[in-house]
Amino acid sequence: MEKIKIVGICGSPHPDGNTAKLIKMVLKGAESAGAETEFISLANRKIYFCYGCYECISKGQCILNDDLNKIRDIMIRCDGLVIGSPTYDREITGQMKTFFDRLWFDIHRETFLGKYAVYVNTHNLTVGHSAGTLRNLSVALGYNVIGSVKSSNLAKFDGRIDGDLNSQRKAFKMGIKLVKNIKQQKKYILQELIRMVFIRPIFKKVEEILSKMQ
Repeated sequence: MEKIKIVGICGSPHPDGNTAKLIKMVLKGAESAGAETEFISLANRKIYFCYGCYECISKGQCILNDDLNKIRDIMIRCDGLVIGSPTYDREITGQMKTFFDRLWFDIHRETFLGKYAVYVNTHNLTVGHSAGTLRNLSVALGYNVIGSVKSSNLAKFDGRIDGDLNSQRKAFKMGIKLVKNIKQQKKYILQELIRMVFIRPIFKKVEEILSKMQ
């Protein structure tokens, strides 16, 4: 078997912030299990807003030429994903939301079906809906989501992940688990049922609507 490759993508505007550190800890755990890893921060990448033009459906790729396409190519080549965002106003960051918006075509086509993912979330005081959003959109992309790493309330540690040792330990172990799941090709039946019963019918309807618009 070729060496397992895992990419970590951080949606925080702080490239070396709490979320980035927790993602890197997951990657460190994956490396200890023999995986090859890469870390990407969206903070220093150029990703345009989705135009909602639907050109990706007919052309097979987004017409916008920016860093999203490069990141997407890396995701396609990787076996696993560690996706993370802090909680801003009870949701994922604007950078992370734009990232997912631009992958709408890949949700539609299930480009990443059969790959594996872990989602990471950090927060102060309240987690809001951000963790659920990361999970749901990762499942929609086709990933088998094996678990999550959510920080404790970082307000207890003066807003720094460095003091949250439990979350760091869990992150390292989650990286090992991610590699193990990829090797075993573990099945997640409930997530596949969600795609089958809810996601695929929605996009079938989208196809019908778009065909009438042409």
